[in-house]
Amino acid sequence: MACAGLLTVCLLRPPAPQPQPQPQPQTPRHPQLAPDPGPAGHTLFQDVSGRGLYDGKLSFEEFQNYFADGVLSPGELQELFSGVDGHLTDNLETEKLCDYFSEHLGVYRPVLAALESLNRAVLAAMDATKLEYERASKVDQFVTRFLLRETVSQLQALQSSLEGASDTLEAQAHGWRLIPSWGPSPRPCEPHFL
Repeated sequence: MACAGLLTVCLLRPPAPQPQPQPQPQTPRHPQLAPDPGPAGHTLFQDVSGRGLYDGKLSFEEFQNYFADGVLSPGELQELFSGVDGHLTDNLETEKLCDYFSEHLGVYRPVLAALESLNRAVLAAMDATKLEYERASKVDQFVTRFLLRETVSQLQALQSSLEGASDTLEAQAHGWRLIPSWGPSPRPCEPHFL
């Protein structure tokens, strides 16, 4: 299973169901955002079955392949695996792994929640674009293309900052000296040409 898949499964799994108010019927002009999957940061854990973890369990070998980062030793990984498992079996239930990471989200909880919301908004915008673009005027098509390019540009700037921070932390974990490469946050909604 890919690392992103397991992390997705663990961080964004749905919480226990809670009663939801009944929505008022509407006739939307644009596709609606998917319903909110629950508390912030939990849908990242939902994607296990699509990423190759079909039995809901993770062997130590799979755990080690997924989490080995060159910093924690195999013994430290085994200690972490056993600590999360609690039963000292070679099959860690993904539910327990999800619980473990959910307890440690900290400052990343709102970040992951924002990513969930962003993902839903982008998908809704792409659905609307697919439905309306060909029928739109040339000017409206131009505006759509511009907004899409700006969205991509803003996401790439954010990704670059995140990759710089990740690279710096990785280097620090390995004991290498790096000058932090992450800089000021990109300002969303500010086009590059201004």
